[in-house]
Amino acid sequence: MSKEFVFNINNKQNWTGQKRAVGTALQIMMDNTKTSLLVKVGEYKEKKRHKQLRAFYECITQLLPQYNAQQLEQGKKEFFEDEFKFILKYVGGWFKTIENRKGETMPIEKSFKDITKEEMVKVLNNIQKWAIDSGFDLCIDEELRDFNEYYKITNLNNKESDE
Repeated sequence: MSKEFVFNINNKQNWTGQKRAVGTALQIMMDNTKTSLLVKVGEYKEKKRHKQLRAFYECITQLLPQYNAQQLEQGKKEFFEDEFKFILKYVGGWFKTIENRKGETMPIEKSFKDITKEEMVKVLNNIQKWAIDSGFDLCIDEELRDFNEYYKITNLNNKESDE
């Protein structure tokens, strides 16, 4: 059994309740375990990847049904989420190219692993433009707002720790 507790710096009024929950969970684990326990305490760093991908996956959620409906109207095949993910990365401008055996350049999928905030914003803006041009409805304002807010806080924290 494993439990994680995150003490959010922006929500300190909830820390007392969380401290109690940690104590209770630890006591239950100690009473019910037949093996040794490991307790780690350290600084929590939210993975930037989650924030970066949230708006992108919201694009998939909203656009895939519309895209597939259009495909079916045109007598074409529907796409699965993984296939559509590549389509969005392609229209967003986030892909690599390779040469096939005939010497022709082909786009292939590129990971978001090391994407910067600026690059991700560009990808999302390109996806929005494509959606509008294609006649699709897309609303990712909340995800973009959260994404930008996360980076403002992250940049402030990084500047403070650099000083």
